[in-house]
Formats: sequence, C-alpha cells, structure tokens
Amino acid sequence: MPLSQSERAILIALSEKNKIALSKGWKNFSESQKQPEALVFHISNTDEIQKILTTVNTLNQEKKPQDKLTLRVAAGDNKNPYSESFSFTPCVSADIILQLVHDDFKKVELLDEKKHIVKVGSAIQIGELNKILFETFQLSLPTSSLIPYVTFGGLTANAGHGTGRDQPSISGLIRAMTFLKPDGKIERIDGTHPDFEHIRGSHLGIFGIMLEAEIECIPAQKLESTIQTMRLLGLIGEIQKGLFHQYPYVTIMYIPHYNKAHTKNITIAKWRPVPLDAKNTEMNPEIRHFNQERMIQYSDKFNIEEILSNYPKIIPYYMNYIVSNFAPEKESVTVRPWYDIAHSQTSFPKNLDDAGYLFETDKEGTEVITALTTVTKTLKTYADNKKFPLTYAIYLRFFQGTNGGLSTSTHRDDKYICAFDMVSHPTIPWYPEFKKEMQNFFIESLHAKPHWGKHIPLDVNYANIYGKNFKNFKNTLEHWYEDCKMDVNKSPFLNKFHESILQISEKNTYSFEREKKPPLKHEKPAAPHIKKLVKQLLFEVQKDKNNASAQELIKALRKIR
Repeated sequence: MPLSQSERAILIALSEKNKIALSKGWKNFSESQKQPEALVFHISNTDEIQKILTTVNTLNQEKKPQDKLTLRVAAGDNKNPYSESFSFTPCVSADIILQLVHDDFKKVELLDEKKHIVKVGSAIQIGELNKILFETFQLSLPTSSLIPYVTFGGLTANAGHGTGRDQPSISGLIRAMTFLKPDGKIERIDGTHPDFEHIRGSHLGIFGIMLEAEIECIPAQKLESTIQTMRLLGLIGEIQKGLFHQYPYVTIMYIPHYNKAHTKNITIAKWRPVPLDAKNTEMNPEIRHFNQERMIQYSDKFNIEEILSNYPKIIPYYMNYIVSNFAPEKESVTVRPWYDIAHSQTSFPKNLDDAGYLFETDKEGTEVITALTTVTKTLKTYADNKKFPLTYAIYLRFFQGTNGGLSTSTHRDDKYICAFDMVSHPTIPWYPEFKKEMQNFFIESLHAKPHWGKHIPLDVNYANIYGKNFKNFKNTLEHWYEDCKMDVNKSPFLNKFHESILQISEKNTYSFEREKKPPLKHEKPAAPHIKKLVKQLLFEVQKDKNNASAQELIKALRKIR
C-alpha cells in the first residue's frame, strides 16, 4: 500500500531527527523495476535500521495484511554507474527502501587463517570482495558470479551462482549468517541452527536483513583461461567427450547468428587454477573494459533497441557484426589473477531482459545437450519465419550446486547443475512469445527452476517446482516469525511478489512484466528520428570497409525507408 501523507511525514521526521540521509524514488540497473514514490534511506549503521523498522512495525500494527507498509534492502551507493541492483524481479518493490551505504557494511575481516574463514559485509560488491581477498589476504572465492557488481547480500539472497564442476552456489560458501530480524533483534546462525540449510540456500531477503556472513575461501590462486570458438556441433562433440570434467571451470557464450549456420558463434572459456607465481600474460583489464564500454555506448548512441524493435529484419546482421564483438576475437590462453578471469565482463547494457533456468544434468551433460539442441532448433524455426527473438546471447555454466530451501541449484548426489540464460532486448517483437515457449520447455521437460534474480514467471506453481523444499521453507519462515512474536502476513519484508510465489496471498494479482510490443505484421515507414538514427549508424558502420558482416548490415539498414 502506498505511503499516506501522514506516514510519509512520520518517516521524514524520523530521518531528520536521527540525521539519516533520505531521498525519493528508486530503480534497478536495467530500469525494469521502478519505485518513483518510495522513500530511500541511506543507512550508516544498524541502529538506524532498527529505528526505521520499529516505526514501520508500529504503523503496520493496526493495518490489515494487504495494506501493510513494505520495506526492502537494495544495492546502490552512487559511487559508480554499476552500483544499483542487478535483479530483474520486483524483489525490491517496496514503500521504503534501505541502501546500506556505509563502509561498515562492506568490511572484509579474516576470522580463521587456517580454515580460510572470512567475515564479509552484505553490501560489498562481489568483484571488490574477490580483489580484496586476493591482494590483502592471499585468498580467493572458489566460485564467483560473472557480474562483479552484484552485492554479496543480494547475490546470496537470490541463490546467485558462478561456474565450477566441484563448486556450490555462492550461498554454499556461507558458514554463518548474521541477520537483523523482523523484530529488530540481531541474531547469528550457523550449521548448528536447525533451519540453517533452509535459510542459507536462498533466503530472498524475507527473514530480515542479512548484515554479514562468514564464508569459507581457498588459498589464492591465479586462473589460466583457454578460449576456444566453434560451431554448435563442435560444442556438442566437446560435451560428449567430457568437456565439463576435463576442466574444473567452464563457461559458454552462444551468439545466435540466425542466417549463418556454419559460423563459429560459440565461445568456450575453460579455466584451471595455476600457482601464484605463474607469469601473467599480456592482457590489460583496463583496455578490455574500455572496449566493452565502447560497444555499449555505441548501442546507446544509436538507440539500437528502438531500431531493432521497429525493424527486426536487420537483427541477424546486427548479431553478426555488432554483438559478435562482445565475444573474444581469437582463441587464446591467458593467465591472470583470479578476479580478472572470473569477472571477464565488466560492462553491461541497461536495456536487456534475462530468462534464466537451472536444471539437473548428469556428468556427461546429457540434459545440457538436450537444452542446447531444443533452443537452437526453436530459434531456427523462428528465424525461418523471419522472427529473431534473441538480440544478445545465451550463456551456460556448469556447477555442483547447493541443497536446501529454495535454492535453485538443489541436486541429487550423482547430478550437477546447468545454468542456462537467454538474454535479449526486452521490447523485441516475438521475444515474449519465445520466452514463454522456453519457460514451458525448461520447466516441463527439464524440471528446471527459474533463477530468482532473473525473469520470474508468475503463472507457474512454485510448490510443485520445489516439492518438499517449498513446504520446509514456508515452515521455516513461519517458525522464524513466531520466534519474533510477529505475524508473517504483516512482515514488511514480504511484498506482493513474495506473497505470490510463496502462495501466501489467496490470489495472484501481481504482474511485473515489462510493456510488451506486439509482433509487427507490416513494417511502417521509419519515423523521422529513426531515420536520423539509422543514417548515423550507417555512417559509423561504413567506416569498416573490409568487414563482410559490416557490408551485410549496411545493405539491411539501407532498406529501412
């Protein structure tokens, strides 16, 4: 329920009295989630959180559950352009948003040198954490997300993961967690707590605010990264020959080219740890970041999304020439510090949508091959009908996973997990249709779980998807709130999104889909501003005279009226 004028006045007075920085309005990095009326508190210490939470709980006492005020934590400190939340879901949909901006929430402290146990603040970004561990404590995380800018708290709340044959999700590294509970009290829980596994797997931020966690690291190592490019049949052959077990870490990027079936449009990165004294190769992270930023600025400058959405026939040529530049130019072997290799992509476009699914697979990767062949056949069928739903790439990671609660990587003892992400501009015609078709395939055929931080469909039954773990999680949640002497239905940490997926609300009335663009039956003449954008893009592409893909894109752009 939106804040009333009197409630807003109470909270503003609270901020003024306690000198808590306050602003209005919040949005996530991709701008898929916007809360223009939310009050955003910029938190310096836990005492400030307790005061705000006490006030919110007091205001909620006399309210009906459906009218309660909601409160969530979100990333963001405005120190860099990638400080906002990277989650696509409305997990931060709230009346009041807290941003843990003080350095106390980003501390890294060595607790046990022999066991490599480190205490980390929940607001530290994972890339910064990796660098501090490596350079200050001579430690590394054994697994880490591709995106360096997600916070540790947000990553673990949504069951974030990296890659690694023998590795858990990021939550699986946690040995203890400290929460500021819904009643304002602070409690540390570890493996001795009866519900630790249910909470650790993916707590979704609804048990309170995770202030810090104690995690198990490994001695610092460098990584050797071997990059190979190949076609789909080559990748399938590599998987069948044991790709995922020949190297301890594998990540795959597949760029759909639609009309070029024989193009090497798949990049495999195979990593293995090497000693710290291994000599670095001549790869400059600053130059790599600059080149990635240049491609994103290129897309923003010419408003590529609008051009592609209105004239999707040029998508194959755009993929062949522009998107392919995000992949490595040639096969290579690189040795660098762990954090340089694990976070090889450091620039990201805002205008994207990500449908991610995680499913069990055997050690031979049988289910991975099934997913690859099904998705590529579906894309070909779409392309044969002049439909091109994906405009970025498909990403695959292979890892061990973490059991417990609503972990998306729950697995049986003899199974592994494949994370399969399909990324596109959100307004591309036919992308919603393709996304729905893939949702049905992954959930029904591979019994996959949607990634909590990516696109979350609300027309599926999560009790069926998670089985007994769903019931265990809800029981744990109820016990947690009983211990706080609070009604879970009045918890400010549960918004309508959480109530819907957890089947707490009687009816699913919540929708968070972006605006859908209907498929075009006939392309209309270009609007004047699009003609101008196309003209500017043509001028830029024509500079690349010796590139065959550039020439194809030029021909396609000239056909836009």
